[in-house]
Amino acid sequence: MRRTSACLGLLFVMLGWCVDEPLQQRVSYDKPGQTLKSLLRDLSAQTNLKLYAAPPLDAEIVLVAVQEMPLQTLMEHIAYVVDGEWIAESERQHRLARTPKVIAKRKQEDREKTLAELREMLASEEFRRLVEPLTREQVIERIEQIREQLRKLIEENSDERKFTIHSLSCSIRDGAHYLRTIGCCVASCSR
Repeated sequence: MRRTSACLGLLFVMLGWCVDEPLQQRVSYDKPGQTLKSLLRDLSAQTNLKLYAAPPLDAEIVLVAVQEMPLQTLMEHIAYVVDGEWIAESERQHRLARTPKVIAKRKQEDREKTLAELREMLASEEFRRLVEPLTREQVIERIEQIREQLRKLIEENSDERKFTIHSLSCSIRDGAHYLRTIGCCVASCSR
């Protein structure tokens, strides 16, 4: 059994060296929650290539679970996740680094995505509804809703009734004052 395992292992190693395109080798990995350094060390052993990450990337934790994926595809995914770029130092040696080019590109992508989301939000009907000024009737309706909610709270919390009733009456007086002020503003604006 050991001899068979050793022969199979040697066969896999030889196949790894004989592949015309070393980055097209298929790899499998299923050890989630590893440092990038540990992952690349395992992949290097599996592919007979030297894969490593420059500090501080080597300390980042990654979650990788792949079966028979081309190495190059996996490397692209890893680079994207850690905002890095693979630099081929030789045919069999690759270093993952966070270059200024990648940092600038990612910042630009983030800006464009944020800008698109903001434009979409600003164009939405819901946003327009939220920023439109309330009419006098809408203000009265909202105050009535607040009163109703306060009444329900009073009923639920009868121990705090005296304090709440005083607060409610103050709120109602303040609300009436605001309504009169709004009424004056609306009347003066409509002239």
